[in-house]
Amino acid sequence: MSVTELQPTSVIIIFHNEAWSTLLRTVYSVINRSPAHLLAEVILVDDASTLPRLGQELQDWVDTMDKVKLIRNPERRGLMVTRMKGV
Repeated sequence: MSVTELQPTSVIIIFHNEAWSTLLRTVYSVINRSPAHLLAEVILVDDASTLPRLGQELQDWVDTMDKVKLIRNPERRGLMVTRMKGV
């Protein structure tokens, strides 16, 4: 299968109380290093983070990004449940 035959895909990134710089660097890396025609979206799934910067400030940043979406768990659900929520 060649690159031209591949379908666009979504990248799901789950996190809980991740450092701001690490989270943004990860998202930018995915966007900058993925061929644009193969990246449908980046889905951030927050497993009930409590750090202040990961609240409204993160939502405001996501709102400026074309291919980035944010989903939040209202309470901690764990790795697998959070990943499935992103799916």
